[in-house]
Amino acid sequence: MYFSQRTKRIDLICLVLVALSCFVRLLAQKVELPFSYNNLIFFLYTFALLLWSRQLQIRILQRPVRWYLFQSAVLMIFWMGLRTLKYTYIPKGHVIGRYVDYLYYLPMLFIPLFILFSVLHIGKAEDQGINRFWKLLYLPSTLLLALILTNDLHQKAFWFYGHPERWTGTDVQYRAIYFAAMIWIGCMLLAALIAALMRCRVPGIRKRIWLPILPIAFGAMYALVYMIQTDFSYLVLEMIKPPEVGSFVLAAFIECLILVRLFPVNDNYGNFWNMASIGAGIMDDNNAFCYVSDKSLAVTPEQVKVAQTQPVVLPDGNMVLKSQPIDGGISYWLKDISQINHLNKELANYVDVLQEENDLIDAENQLMASQIQIEEQSRLYDAIASDVRDQVNVLESLFAGFSGNTAEKRKAIQDANVLVAYIKRRANLMLLADQMEEISGSELTLAIYELLEALKLCGISCAADIKEIAALPSAVVLIFYEFIEQVVEAALPNSRAIMLYLALAGNQICLKIEVDTSIYLPVDVWQTKIKNQNGTLEIKESDGTEYISLLLPCCQMEMMAGKEQK
Repeated sequence: MYFSQRTKRIDLICLVLVALSCFVRLLAQKVELPFSYNNLIFFLYTFALLLWSRQLQIRILQRPVRWYLFQSAVLMIFWMGLRTLKYTYIPKGHVIGRYVDYLYYLPMLFIPLFILFSVLHIGKAEDQGINRFWKLLYLPSTLLLALILTNDLHQKAFWFYGHPERWTGTDVQYRAIYFAAMIWIGCMLLAALIAALMRCRVPGIRKRIWLPILPIAFGAMYALVYMIQTDFSYLVLEMIKPPEVGSFVLAAFIECLILVRLFPVNDNYGNFWNMASIGAGIMDDNNAFCYVSDKSLAVTPEQVKVAQTQPVVLPDGNMVLKSQPIDGGISYWLKDISQINHLNKELANYVDVLQEENDLIDAENQLMASQIQIEEQSRLYDAIASDVRDQVNVLESLFAGFSGNTAEKRKAIQDANVLVAYIKRRANLMLLADQMEEISGSELTLAIYELLEALKLCGISCAADIKEIAALPSAVVLIFYEFIEQVVEAALPNSRAIMLYLALAGNQICLKIEVDTSIYLPVDVWQTKIKNQNGTLEIKESDGTEYISLLLPCCQMEMMAGKEQK
């Protein structure tokens, strides 16, 4: 088990004192003692409870837990005081004795509650309390105590045969409130056991869970014997009284929780300290070394104090001393840096080699960055060339088809001028799109106007109403400009007038084009492309005029949503 030698000695002394109290009671039944044996039993139990409480204050780590268990010990002493008062100073059958019996339920109802509150602190930080909801458990305990203390008014806890003032302590029948109190006490102890089991992280605890149940079972058997009021129960009551049993059972329950490690304590911390793999120690405020582990080297108080602000290298050069103030003194520890020193010496021998390697790596990185930049530029140029390949092919066919006819040459040059304007602006927009996610609306406006100016040279009347647009997603800009070029290219042979309107409409950008002639567009291809961008395309023809309307979202999130839906 995980008890320190000091704890074992204190627990043994407490058990001896309890056994001695039982011996005194048995002796008093055989021999007339010259003093009150009840007073002696009170002093024996009080001394045992004070020893046990003091030991808990030393062993328990959390302050709230220490406080609840200290209150439990005080209530046990109060319980024993009531017992001594009843059996030594109050005549048998007196009304005060009955109220003393009622007061027994103050420690009986609240000690299990304090034990539960103590267990609920397991696993919490020092300054972290339990949920205020648990404090509501004070209400049932207080209510049951109030009902028992006022039993003479209603007799719902104890029913007396005859008038209560003539009750001698034997002619009583237990009623609902008494059983409710017993059930409540059992539930509190069972809840404490379950809560401790749920909060404990030590493996294998369930194999020893029977140990804390033993004191509860012993107390339940005593309560059963107490209630049935047989000759055997009278014999048991003469040997040991309920306050003695209750104090022993509750203290034993707490110790069993500690014994099976459901309650965290600092027992055997000294052994753990000596078994630690690092050198460490504790120095008190008087510069005396209280604990020193087996692995620790000799250090001076001055070194320990200096190590609070900066590490202290010991004379051998392979140990560093560090320290930290704690309550009542200073904790210090040693860190072995021999391997670090060895590594530093090896690293010092390879400084020049590493520097050369770093220079080579820097050169390689620069070369790689240059290659990546060249590859990126090549990729971008290839993408631009691929994107405008159709227009370039048309240009080549236009120049290859030159003849001596001046009008045909002029027409070819005008058409080529339109294609060149598109290719130049298309390449510029693709370069911008590669560098940023959004392109200024002015770039698209300039590209459109340049394309329309080229159309005017072809004798086509052009009109445009383009509203001011701050910025658009790069993909939207490229699609709009490519679509406008497709319309222009289709209308170029036969059209004499083109009107264009471009503006924002809510979260969408709207493009409307009117062409004074029927044109052919690959509608299926464009419908698929625009649908992928979460947009819409509508083409109508009326009286030989084409009406084209294109809507695309001008928000990146909506465009992404469109792609995900696909």
